[in-house]
Amino acid sequence: MNGQTMDEEENRIVMFDDMQQARIYPPDRFNEGVALQEQASGFVDKLQNFQTVVTSVVSAVEQQGTQIDQQKLKAIGLRLKVKGEAEIRKRKEAELRLRVKEKQMELDRYVAQHNYLRKVEQEQRQLIERLSFTD
Repeated sequence: MNGQTMDEEENRIVMFDDMQQARIYPPDRFNEGVALQEQASGFVDKLQNFQTVVTSVVSAVEQQGTQIDQQKLKAIGLRLKVKGEAEIRKRKEAELRLRVKEKQMELDRYVAQHNYLRKVEQEQRQLIERLSFTD
């Protein structure tokens, strides 16, 4: 029978595949198929574990990225705030210097006015003294 002995034909295994078709396998091929199926199942399990690890790593990296972005934005905000504070200080310093200059000018005017009034007072006293002696 097609070059096969009776023992070889008796050692075949009848199975049904995924499509419910009957299949006849020699024992060595059947054992290879079972081993291959077990290896494939192990590979699928390892692949699923790998996918789980990759998913958790990606999630952790995304979370770290989000935190880094938040810290960057915070740092940029603080830098702008510091820069703004420096500009505010410069502006305030300029305002205060202007105010001091205005007050100094006002003081100079008051000193000049005071000196003028003292001079006028002295002249009036001298005039009073002259007028009092002439009487």
